[in-house]
Amino acid sequence: KYNLESKNFLEIILNILLVSVIFNLEKKKNFFILIIYSVAIILTFSRAGLYLLIANFFISSIVVKDKINKLIFLTLILFSTTFFWNEKIKSFYLENKQNILLNYSQTTDDSNEGYDSTLFNFSWFIPKSQSTRSQYYFMTFENLKMNPIFGSGLGSFKLNNRLLYDNLEVKRFPDPHSAILLILYELGVLGLIFFLILFTKCIKSLLNSKTKLINQNLHFLMIIMFSSLFINMFYSPFLWFLVATSYWQKDE
Repeated sequence: KYNLESKNFLEIILNILLVSVIFNLEKKKNFFILIIYSVAIILTFSRAGLYLLIANFFISSIVVKDKINKLIFLTLILFSTTFFWNEKIKSFYLENKQNILLNYSQTTDDSNEGYDSTLFNFSWFIPKSQSTRSQYYFMTFENLKMNPIFGSGLGSFKLNNRLLYDNLEVKRFPDPHSAILLILYELGVLGLIFFLILFTKCIKSLLNSKTKLINQNLHFLMIIMFSSLFINMFYSPFLWFLVATSYWQKDE
């Protein structure tokens, strides 16, 4: 769902809004807005939001010129990565994440599995990981071995990987939570190439803006690309807003 009921949608909105704040840090109020947005992203308890926030801070530490601001972002990177190396912070996140899942779904099926401590270490991305999201990567790679060029066809991911009850009724149609994975699985390498061509064309159009906006546009586009690793941007209004904006600037 791409509405405010979705924590992933909300955290991506906030991460994108952070870009405009980062490039106007000469205004003191924007420091407070930066902290408010960052805390709000963390409190969505969205894994994608947390990873994007760290990426956002890292990009910001590179693009900002003021040394004090660079130090601020390096400090924020250190704080935002405590989920990976501080047990108390990790426990705080995981316990609240699990409580939210249980209260939201009111189920105990396998859709709530995988939210253990492997969330914040490299064992999350292994074939035997409990997380279903990490399994989608391996499922996509296996499918590419059989259908590398054209993929399995539109809509095939949900159908090929649907979960069934014992009586063979459909339990759930899974989603890979990644535009890149979905394109690779359903349209293959050729589909991904065409997608990247379209995206590159949009980038070139946006970079024809004023010089002072180029860094901000690049930052924005990088956040969009990172977001596509965590949600299905192929169906997201953000991607098509980007396409429309690039053609609007050309009056096409």
